[in-house]
Amino acid sequence: MRNLLIVVGAFVAVLPALAQPSRQQKQPWGPRAWCTQGEENDIICEYDTYAQCHESAWGNGSSCLRNPFYIAQPKAAPRATKRRQR
Repeated sequence: MRNLLIVVGAFVAVLPALAQPSRQQKQPWGPRAWCTQGEENDIICEYDTYAQCHESAWGNGSSCLRNPFYIAQPKAAPRATKRRQR
């Protein structure tokens, strides 16, 4: 009986991880903010800035577009420092 409870508990603990899609599946175009779209409508999202995207697309018939699935990571707030008293 104890082994059964352990197996069921382990299964219940792992089940949510199996049910949720990965971040890549939520963002089918990739995890970056900028994408290139080529003449054959192939979309590659591997650029952090527009300048990077433009440099890659320049001269080969591609264009740059914003990744509509990109989720920006929040920036960490600056840490407050306490002033040392003497």
